[in-house]
Amino acid sequence: MRLGMNLLFTAALLITSTGMFGLGEKSLEIQRYPNEPLQLVDLKISGQSVKDRIALKTKLPGSDEFTDGVSFNDTDDWYKRVSFRFRNVSGKTIHGVGADLFFKPAGEKNLYSVQLNASTDLKKKLVEPGDEVELTVNDSRLQPILEMMRQAGVEVNKCEVSFSLDTAVYGEQLRWYRGSLLQPDPSVPNKWIPVNGPQQ
Repeated sequence: MRLGMNLLFTAALLITSTGMFGLGEKSLEIQRYPNEPLQLVDLKISGQSVKDRIALKTKLPGSDEFTDGVSFNDTDDWYKRVSFRFRNVSGKTIHGVGADLFFKPAGEKNLYSVQLNASTDLKKKLVEPGDEVELTVNDSRLQPILEMMRQAGVEVNKCEVSFSLDTAVYGEQLRWYRGSLLQPDPSVPNKWIPVNGPQQ
């Protein structure tokens, strides 16, 4: 009898320590844009690759943008352990990358976002054509967003979560943003406008 109780107690400790009480099916949406300069090589959740499970979710008629989706089993705080690995397929040197995770509360239009970090310092090591870069969630950036959501009465584990690769910076005079090549507006400081001519 005592042995059985000990086994149950041990099992309960293991379940608690690994967060199994929050284990269930989770999902992530991936926003896709035309002419993406970075190709998704791998997507991992808690160290496990789920890239092969990614499938088209929605595509609006007449639009080049679409949304992929992937489902997986994990605990409620899985978004802390997500990582995206990309390969530079632009043919250009990339000086900076901008990407976000978005949290959308059910029934609301408001979005909460946290910017992802590159695994390497892109100021010291640029992403040359063919090179790869990994993007992960930085806890110091995530915690203030989670606290903001908590104060607003938002339950993060009930939010829809999506990922967007927003920006690839080629230099001071050129960048890609959600499907468009942009250049500085010569007449308005800090404003970017579409590059004339066909996109590369």
